[in-house]
Amino acid sequence: MRVFRLPIGNAIILILYATQLLWLSMKFRSYYSQHPLLTIALTNLLLMGLADSLAQTINSIGNSYDFEEDNNPFMKFVLDKGRMKQVWLDEAEDDLAMLGLADDYGDGTTIGPVQSFQRVSNCYLEFDFRRWAFFSWWGLSISALQSTWYAFLRSAYSEDAKIITIVQRVLADQLFYSPIMLACFLFYLGVIVERQPPSILHESFFWEKYIHTLSLNLSIWPLAQFVNFLLIPNALQIPFSSCISVLWNTYLSLNTQ
Repeated sequence: MRVFRLPIGNAIILILYATQLLWLSMKFRSYYSQHPLLTIALTNLLLMGLADSLAQTINSIGNSYDFEEDNNPFMKFVLDKGRMKQVWLDEAEDDLAMLGLADDYGDGTTIGPVQSFQRVSNCYLEFDFRRWAFFSWWGLSISALQSTWYAFLRSAYSEDAKIITIVQRVLADQLFYSPIMLACFLFYLGVIVERQPPSILHESFFWEKYIHTLSLNLSIWPLAQFVNFLLIPNALQIPFSSCISVLWNTYLSLNTQ
């Protein structure tokens, strides 16, 4: 059962996330003053899980979306990112159908779905809980490193004029921290989430994906971090960054569906 192509189960999951985040936002200052690292860890856990939940929901909507009839270019772009990807094979590769890895249409063409996960899928819920758990775990696991990095930025660049200090922090963040963390995240997605061999680090497609994602990262995050360091209080800088990360990580999750 769907409401506007959205499975009811997915809608309930998103509502639960919205409720939890609203509750945490109301309690954030008092919790942060008592347990800063624990509060950041809980915030990252929820926001990273929300990002993958959004991506899976967009994927579910995209799979039921009529791309032929609807001419809305924005909807096509967003939902096509989440559609189940398929690989068309020529006659030389149609032995995959004999192995049960593709469907043979009897006319010399085969089609193989690219699916790495087992998901709960019915008319009420389309959700990959394993994938969601690993995304949530990533948000939790980087909390200590993220807190340490932001503390370093505040202490290392604090003597110059404000704008110069902010530019220094943004450059340090985007030239050192972001490229390293992005590589780690893509490796984590490939090896842990998608169960690919660690040898993907030596394959060109991994680095092509990394360069493409990094270039997009540099078109979004410098401005976001400039606003963050300029306007957001220190205690809220990591949550602000994590909120921006919801959209960013939703994009990354869609690209690995």
